[in-house]
Amino acid sequence: MQLFGIGLSALNAAQLGLSTTGHNIANASSAGYHRQEIFQSVQTPTLTGAGFVGNGTYVENIRRAYSQFLDGQVMEVEGVASYLTTYRSGMEQVDNLLGDAKSGLAPAQQEFFRTMQEVAANPASVPARQLLLSSTQSMVARFQTMDKRLEDLYIGSNRQIEDSISEVNALAKQIAELNKRVISAESNAGKLQANDLRDQREKLIADLNKIARTQVSVDSEGNYNVFVGTGQSLVVGPNASALKTQRSAENPQKLDIFATNGSVDVLIPPASLSGGRIGALFAYRDESLSIARSELGREAMVLANAINQQHQLGQDLQGNFGGAFFTVASPVTFSSTNNSSAAVMSATVGNYSQLVASDYRVTFTGVGAYSVTRLSDNTVFTGSPATVDGVNLSFSAPANAGDVFYLQPTVAGSSSLKALVTDPAKVAAALPLRTVAALANTGTAKLEVQSNSSTAGIPASGTMRTLTFNAGAYTSSVGTDTVALSGNTLTVTTAAGNVITMSVTGTPANGDTFNLDRNTGGVSDGRNAVLLGKIATTNLLNGGTTTLQGAYGQLVSLMGNKSRELKVTGEAQDTLLKNVTQVQQSFSGVNLDEEAARLIQYQQAYQAASKLILTAKQTLEEIFSVMR
Repeated sequence: MQLFGIGLSALNAAQLGLSTTGHNIANASSAGYHRQEIFQSVQTPTLTGAGFVGNGTYVENIRRAYSQFLDGQVMEVEGVASYLTTYRSGMEQVDNLLGDAKSGLAPAQQEFFRTMQEVAANPASVPARQLLLSSTQSMVARFQTMDKRLEDLYIGSNRQIEDSISEVNALAKQIAELNKRVISAESNAGKLQANDLRDQREKLIADLNKIARTQVSVDSEGNYNVFVGTGQSLVVGPNASALKTQRSAENPQKLDIFATNGSVDVLIPPASLSGGRIGALFAYRDESLSIARSELGREAMVLANAINQQHQLGQDLQGNFGGAFFTVASPVTFSSTNNSSAAVMSATVGNYSQLVASDYRVTFTGVGAYSVTRLSDNTVFTGSPATVDGVNLSFSAPANAGDVFYLQPTVAGSSSLKALVTDPAKVAAALPLRTVAALANTGTAKLEVQSNSSTAGIPASGTMRTLTFNAGAYTSSVGTDTVALSGNTLTVTTAAGNVITMSVTGTPANGDTFNLDRNTGGVSDGRNAVLLGKIATTNLLNGGTTTLQGAYGQLVSLMGNKSRELKVTGEAQDTLLKNVTQVQQSFSGVNLDEEAARLIQYQQAYQAASKLILTAKQTLEEIFSVMR
């Protein structure tokens, strides 16, 4: 009876509607789920003398509310949001470390120079000297502690990269397996789609994109093929490739990412991983952390060199020339493990004021010919330069074309910094020379040594030179000296290159003489400590344009600005993600109110279909009873 068929078709359609609605309600909070709907069509009617009579309905398909465009938008914005969140998390730690008003470097440097000024004011005071040594140790410890923390963050970023690659490989295997399951399920279903399997696969791809920026293509069979980096295949059909990390051939401190292509490992350039968590970890490690650590090391090296140079021009409490006050680190170099020659690169600092907080790559373009790339801004120095940014380069042998060397001029500056003066008596607060006016002088002039550029020619005791004033000029008892008077400043330059500067007060008379003597017993002399204290305000960095405190302030500002930039950009990206997700969910998400309404609709349809079947049954029974 036709009425039975119509009722059964309606009952089946309502039952599928109830099941699909229930499935939507059950997965309303499932990540990556797309709302499903049944699509009904009219059964082919039967032709009768009275016209075409309907035969009910059938469910043509159960489809997902899926928009490739909207889902693609969400995935793209999610990838950028993941990048910004990861980068921001790391930068906040660096910003807090460098900018802390109590534990940052600035307070320790200020205390060091303050106690140096105390020694200048009280050079014979052993407690003042001991306080200087104590503040010196504190400053050295601060440099080392901050460098160790930055190094730990660097190592931690490498570990996070390793963990992220493990996640990528696990997701790639799952995507490949779902490719296989989707194709298998749909091959037996004609044109029908395996909705839930497709949702799972797209959710995995979205999760993968949060870790590493991906490109996805769909082949003719419906497989999702996934690519990363510069087009390295990660998933092709039911097959997944694996990424791996290994130490950089150029710099063993770094981890690089490689894609396996048969028996060959292909390097994935960090720049190609610009989105997602991994891209953020590379940017954080290679840009911000490396720059912060190199800048900290640069300041340690410049400070140590400046203090050493001036301290070695002075005289300690025992009357000896000053020694080195600090250790000064040497540039770090690496030879690529892929080099074809045995050449080794060496580097020394020739000009500390020209140092730049950057790593460098030296690439040979031919035998003995090379270029140098400053990695902080990708500036290329061609023509095989022997000196780059104050660093002198040399090679043990001619390198071959293609050989690569890696240079870190200042990275070890903080970790290698140590205080060498531990005895208060060894602090060279005095200058080694003093002037003594002859008793027979008739003028009122007084000369006072302000500085000497070296210790060359300075005797262990006694007189070094005698200066005589006549006819408005001074002459030296040593004929090879050059003597110049400019205003109230008298300069004597010896043949050995020692430039001795003196201040002139009063008025000399013709024939007045002054002896330049060794400063024997000068325990109350703090002139060299004054010069050491002035280093705090001397422009020593960036080509002689920036002080130590100024350079550190620039570093704090750079890291702080980057952190704030990421915070503002990240908040804007989170807002954008919320907006595009709302648009996507309005199309694909489950609205429980709508589903509740559909539930009532299909329930009523089910009840009506049941009533229709009951009516058909009663009608048939009446027919059978008449026939009896």
